[in-house]
Amino acid sequence: MSSHRLAGVAACAVITSLGCAPKKKDAPRPTSPEAAPTADDHADAAPLSVEHPVAWTDVDVRIENLDAHLQTWSKLSVWWEKPPAAPPDARAEFESLLLGLGAGPSLPASIDYKGAHEVVFSYPQPDQRAVASEKYRLAGRLAVTDVAGFLEGLPPSLAPRPLGGGLWELAIDQDRLLLREQAGALEVGASERDLERAHDLPHPADPPYRFVASISGLAEADVDPGPLFGLPEGDPRAERLADVVRGIERMALAADFGPDRDLRLAFTVDAPVEKLGLEPLGAPLTAPGPVEAAFPAEPLLVVETSLRDAKPAFEMLRKGLPVDEIPDPFGALLRSGLDHLGRIVELSTDRGLGAMFLDERGNSTLLLAARVRDAAAAGRSARGLLETLESAAKAQNDLVGNDPKAKFRAKLARGGWTVGSTKADVLTITPPKDADVEHTPISTYFDRSRFHVAAWVQDEHVFVVMGAGARKIATGLARNLGRSDRQPWASLELARAEGGCQVCLGLEGNGIMRLLLAITAGDTKDEARSKKLWKKVRALARRKERLAAGLALNLVPGKGTARGQVAKSALYPPREYVEALLDATKLLDEPDAAPEVGGLGTRGSGPDTAPSSPSP
Repeated sequence: MSSHRLAGVAACAVITSLGCAPKKKDAPRPTSPEAAPTADDHADAAPLSVEHPVAWTDVDVRIENLDAHLQTWSKLSVWWEKPPAAPPDARAEFESLLLGLGAGPSLPASIDYKGAHEVVFSYPQPDQRAVASEKYRLAGRLAVTDVAGFLEGLPPSLAPRPLGGGLWELAIDQDRLLLREQAGALEVGASERDLERAHDLPHPADPPYRFVASISGLAEADVDPGPLFGLPEGDPRAERLADVVRGIERMALAADFGPDRDLRLAFTVDAPVEKLGLEPLGAPLTAPGPVEAAFPAEPLLVVETSLRDAKPAFEMLRKGLPVDEIPDPFGALLRSGLDHLGRIVELSTDRGLGAMFLDERGNSTLLLAARVRDAAAAGRSARGLLETLESAAKAQNDLVGNDPKAKFRAKLARGGWTVGSTKADVLTITPPKDADVEHTPISTYFDRSRFHVAAWVQDEHVFVVMGAGARKIATGLARNLGRSDRQPWASLELARAEGGCQVCLGLEGNGIMRLLLAITAGDTKDEARSKKLWKKVRALARRKERLAAGLALNLVPGKGTARGQVAKSALYPPREYVEALLDATKLLDEPDAAPEVGGLGTRGSGPDTAPSSPSP
């Protein structure tokens, strides 16, 4: 039998006993001569003498508390259905699967469903097979409540042969497995050496993740990841990425979930990630910053980055833009805008933040903010960005001739808005009448067919807000900045869990669903459907439930980690709210009933629509 089939048998045995519990005291190992296996019994076993050094690849899978995993799948499988069905008995289905594979009833009945199980399968790296004395190594520990019942329940083709002293042997074609009884467990090994290795596997009483799968000792691969990421041949970024991939020493995927807890995932890679260039990233963020604490409303999406020196990353991004291929005056204007933006990036210190808001009226707003070392200089560059946008609108007008319906109107008012105790520069752009932006997917960013961009500096921060709700967000931010009684947002708190994050992403599912509905409502050509969509946007805005999730990225020399966490309240919200979300999803999938109409149902239509925010 091949080593891969044997590994599959062992993995199947592990899967049958997934779970978690404090480590139980091991039974004493057999030491008497009559209990120990004889040389004749194991003539084919690998010798215990020192062998030629061999590089091995290890595949390690550890899982505990199978009962919690099965309960979670049962609950989630019906929670997001309408109408909800009775939850299935996942444990009974799991046991039926084992019986279908030929196991006897006593095998699933003997599994410790709250115990810890682990198996490590090792194989020589490809260029090491010729000097390896073993085809593979396999060591594991299976948690069981009844060793005799487990062994009796094995399929007839795997009937164990007792060797005495708590040892058994499973003959599998030309291969074999050794089993050794311990208190509450069976140790598994392909040889005596592997049994010792199985005995020494760590068994933490309260591990941070209840499922971990890892692979380590990888042979250096000759790879070219450039095409996968769309990088041309010879691009230095592709070569740096290839150096990182070739240097991977270990990869691990960890998960933890249950009916009573948040869902947590983590992917870790031990590799020279510093070759990617980590200069822009600073220390992980572990607490809310001033801008987050000043949010006047909950964002549906927010990204915050720890900064040490953001200039290298910006310059790399800038080099990737085809600026020289754009004819003047737009090429020159783009270069000017990038110069202003680059200056702000250069002045940024420890944090940069971007956030998206959607209010109850369907007004979308985008916020960009950064702490800077020279607020006055950053403010001049922010004003320069607005001036560049104004010039771009005027340059476009020069191309369309004298048709007033095809022209933009752009007006920059220095200090045009009062926000808190300061003033903000405001650029207001009115698109051409022919554009009809109110009936497009981006309609939520326009206030009465006008687009606002505002910029100001305050308390060593530079702010840029844009969209239909820009004035409301700007006023709230300026008023709240510096207050100490503000609470952090749940989604970013999830991202910062477990030691913080250099790149933190927070998501709020209710807001994202409302945004999808609003985009669809603006894009549809069916008046009746548009009205239904906007009605659902307003209805969800009145809900109190929040579907919070956080993502985190950390890159330090030698290791990269990506983590995600979904709040328990987002996994199992109230049934009525789940049904409201499912109804909203159906609305998104509905086709238009009419190909084209006039006077669509926009944010300002319908009897229950709040009036649009006042114009400045």
